[in-house]
Amino acid sequence: MFGPQIWVKINVVSAQPPPCTDGVQFVSDVTVPDNSQMQPNQSFTKTWRLRNTGSCSWGSGYHLVFVGGTQMGAPSTVSVPSVSQNGTGDISVSMVAPSAAGTYQGNWQMRNSKGQMFGPQIWVKINVVSAQPPPCTDGVQFVSDVTVPDNSQMQPNQGFTKTWRLKNTGSCSWGSGYHLVFVGGTQMGAPSTVSVPSVSQNGTGDISVSMVAPSTAGTYQGNWQMRNSKGQMFGPQIWVKINVVSAPKVNPQIQVSISPSGPWSTSATGQQNTVFYIRGSGFSPNATVRYHVRKPDGTEYPPGDFTGKVDGAGNFNHTYTSQCTTVVGTYTVWVIDKPSGKSSNAITEQITKNPNCK
Repeated sequence: MFGPQIWVKINVVSAQPPPCTDGVQFVSDVTVPDNSQMQPNQSFTKTWRLRNTGSCSWGSGYHLVFVGGTQMGAPSTVSVPSVSQNGTGDISVSMVAPSAAGTYQGNWQMRNSKGQMFGPQIWVKINVVSAQPPPCTDGVQFVSDVTVPDNSQMQPNQGFTKTWRLKNTGSCSWGSGYHLVFVGGTQMGAPSTVSVPSVSQNGTGDISVSMVAPSTAGTYQGNWQMRNSKGQMFGPQIWVKINVVSAPKVNPQIQVSISPSGPWSTSATGQQNTVFYIRGSGFSPNATVRYHVRKPDGTEYPPGDFTGKVDGAGNFNHTYTSQCTTVVGTYTVWVIDKPSGKSSNAITEQITKNPNCK
């Protein structure tokens, strides 16, 4: 061997793994698919499902970041859940639709813990439609029976008008196309539908229906209900309920007196300038009567028709005052019950001379 030594010198270090990589793939729209319709200013939550296609696990420091378009009230960044390689995660963002109608899109992208953007952009895309006012609603409340309260008594075949007062408790105004409709029971000669007056929300209106009581005695009820302009029934039923009583037997009888307290008889005598009181019973209730008077010479005054002389119980009342010019003698009086055509008995009024009459 000769000469000095020479050498080679190296440092052997531990093996270093290659750095991990970031990757992301869109999987699905969990909520709010593209072109979802929204009302102006409607709140919603957009959720994407994403797959981690890189070798770096997501977690602390990873974010989904708004990168363009319309932000729709969302934050600029949202945290990302922990997702390992090939795993999937759902990322949700709270948003508010714009106030004006139109199509809006907001674009988002992943960012790693080093602040580096990676992967393709994802988006939310919505259509904001014009605000539609909610449809109005129908409602009705019974207020009172203006006429013909329940169990009102009626004569057979008596005509009457039933009137209800109703309140509009809905938000739809009543008017054209709204009707009160007969829905059951006894119709009593009424039409099947009647028009309803114009009534706005919380207002009241009176609805009247012309009817005729049945011809036989008994209790009768007819049920009615409101119907809107679309043909839809609404609200509780209302009704008319009457009692038809047997027709009273008509047998008109009259008496006369010169005193309102009697005594009563079929004849009375009084001087000129005397009040004669005539009462009767057995007439048709509230009947119109025809009043007949025969003079002492046998001729008759023109008959007169009287209303308001007979009450609801068929009782007749009338007064007659002779004058100083009244011819003395015997006057014969009888009364015709016009509804039945039946005549009362005859009474006589004997009028004598009054010395005080000149």
